[in-house]
Amino acid sequence: RLADFDGVSLYPSAMNRMEGFLKGKPKIIENFEPEKYDGYFIKIKITDVGKWYNFPLISFKDENGVRQFTNDCVGREIFVDKTYLEDIVNFQQVKYEFIQGYYFDEGRNPKINSVIQHLFNTRLHYKKLKNPIQMIFKELMNSSYGKSYLKPIDTETEYIKKDEGEKYIDRNYNYIKEFITLPNGNFKVKKIKTINDHFNNAQVGVEILSMSKRIM
Repeated sequence: RLADFDGVSLYPSAMNRMEGFLKGKPKIIENFEPEKYDGYFIKIKITDVGKWYNFPLISFKDENGVRQFTNDCVGREIFVDKTYLEDIVNFQQVKYEFIQGYYFDEGRNPKINSVIQHLFNTRLHYKKLKNPIQMIFKELMNSSYGKSYLKPIDTETEYIKKDEGEKYIDRNYNYIKEFITLPNGNFKVKKIKTINDHFNNAQVGVEILSMSKRIM
């Protein structure tokens, strides 16, 4: 028999289940001692896969950038975090060699557990009432993951009034990629946006994703 269990609100469920978000700055690993770290992000070389599955946990990106899930990974180098490594060791009995990576050892902030639970319960309440505001809480939960993993934004769009066009060009000509005249005479401008001040919380996004895979 087949039991089909759907993961409800998978990313929010992952945020509720994890121990919290890592605190502090990453440090370079000299000697890999996983039991001493709150979290880590490392590159490993797989030396053995003890257990094979029809749907394996191990994956890598091929030369075309396509992610391949396969048991045949001996000799491959992959990137893993704490949750991912624990799962492939536990469920597929993977053996590996540590290559390099970073660790965090300043604890975790567990506030996300109660916050995401509150958002989930509030959405459920309004969903039962058929109140469309429930979608706001759904998007809040989803963006809690998406915002952490945000890629650099290298362009931005502005709309300029027609009588301000020349002044705008004089002040921004080095950054303008496109300058389009709209039907009403105003302008749509696409500018280069520098990414030297772009920041995200990639470590948070990676751990949420890994925990969601553990739930599945």
